[in-house]
Amino acid sequence: MRVHVLLGVLPSVLLFTGCPDLTDSAAPNPLPPLAVGDHLLAADRVTGELVRVAVDGGEIRSVSRQDLVGAPSLTTTLPQDRGALVLSREAERLDRIDADGLRTTYTLGSPFPALSVSPAADAAIAFFPPDTATTVFHNASEIAFIDLRDGVDPEEAVTRRSLASLGGAPTAIVPSPEAVGGRRFAFILSAEHVGILDLSDPSARERSVPLVSLTTGGIRTPRDVTFQADPDDDSLWAIVTTVEGNSVYALNVFASVATEAGEPAFDVRLTQLAGLSSGGEVAATTLPDGRIITVMSSPAQGTLTLTRLATNTSQVLHLSPGVDRVQIYSHEGRPHALVHRSGGTTFHVVDLAAADDAEQKSFRTRNAKRPITRIAPIDGTELFIAFHPGDTDAVSVIDTETDRVTAFGRTGAPSAVIISQALGRLYVLTHLGADDFLVSVDLMTLHPESSLIPGGAEELYVMPAVDTVATWSPRGGGTLVTWPSQATFLDAAVEAVGIFFHDAFERAGQ
Repeated sequence: MRVHVLLGVLPSVLLFTGCPDLTDSAAPNPLPPLAVGDHLLAADRVTGELVRVAVDGGEIRSVSRQDLVGAPSLTTTLPQDRGALVLSREAERLDRIDADGLRTTYTLGSPFPALSVSPAADAAIAFFPPDTATTVFHNASEIAFIDLRDGVDPEEAVTRRSLASLGGAPTAIVPSPEAVGGRRFAFILSAEHVGILDLSDPSARERSVPLVSLTTGGIRTPRDVTFQADPDDDSLWAIVTTVEGNSVYALNVFASVATEAGEPAFDVRLTQLAGLSSGGEVAATTLPDGRIITVMSSPAQGTLTLTRLATNTSQVLHLSPGVDRVQIYSHEGRPHALVHRSGGTTFHVVDLAAADDAEQKSFRTRNAKRPITRIAPIDGTELFIAFHPGDTDAVSVIDTETDRVTAFGRTGAPSAVIISQALGRLYVLTHLGADDFLVSVDLMTLHPESSLIPGGAEELYVMPAVDTVATWSPRGGGTLVTWPSQATFLDAAVEAVGIFFHDAFERAGQ
């Protein structure tokens, strides 16, 4: 193992002079790094800096620092390696930093603690979740809409407003994908309501939809929302699940004409869906012919219900008692559902188009050798990754064509799993005994390799473009361990301790 000791105790008990003590109040306190392009980016909450670590081929090439304004409180990546967002509640600002380090700053005007980003990363909304007030005078319904599109002047990109119809702090804000003539919406979940805001006109009044059970009466509280766009009628379907566990609503958002200033130019139809029971899951997908359906499991009935949203008509599949987990994936261009009971040994692979048409043999039932807590498909194959309780054979691969099960020995308790189709490998960060390990599995041969992670790890990063796998731990002022992506052996590991201290990398002779 090659070691870059940037700050810490060498075998000869030698410390670098001039570096802060690890117990010093000014010691680095970084947020977990983000993988962006060929860099790992970590915002230090003490120094107010962004640490940029360039990696390539499993090696750390350079470390640089970029000043921020105010202590960073939240970081998130933008898709397609477009950069990162750094929110500072203290400075009331949002920094957008691209992969090359170019920064754009947006002034928010309030100490927002939470941020929600649209799927295309062209808009964000800062807001106050419940119980996050830091001042006596605090508008819980205030939000800031940030237009992140290129070419928009940062001074004109922020729209602040209050959501007057909600009357309380949002529990979550979920931006939608594009729909309804290219417009996008933000769905604001709050107690007993779903507010819908047109992101193309964030100053217009939002529409508020109260959730009331149409079968048993009583108010329902939204928990989550998923989307499907309908290009045939240029509308958006939003599937809302609730805290109560068995009420599901379909909201259809479609364009309308505003009749007065400030009125939103869209309308909403609300439908309550049947087929879910407590503990089940809901998913939605579009079939090859354009039909949009929801897929709901009922543990109490052992069924899977497919509902066509346009007509609210359903097909029911009787699978096995207790089925609660539903995952949608694509196989050979057709959407499939992976359905199982958490803790059971049976799982089902459902061809959703065939099931919706009530065709015979629309699903296959398979059995694992050990109880399954989670299962996930490997795209483009008949292979599935299964996770099992305990620390013996906790991860296995199931071939649904042959029913062959490949286990990888004592794989501990996995905390992170990443499948890289580009690298043809499965990477697992797992804890076994008192140690953390990186397990790498070749998806062609299913041959595993494992490496002890010096000092342990909390995060896993796979960066195919620069042939690098990395883990991160907050110990010692921030520790990175890197490997070449195809050679994750202990002898190939590079450990960098104290990487977030000023100039430590350079003092180590790197």
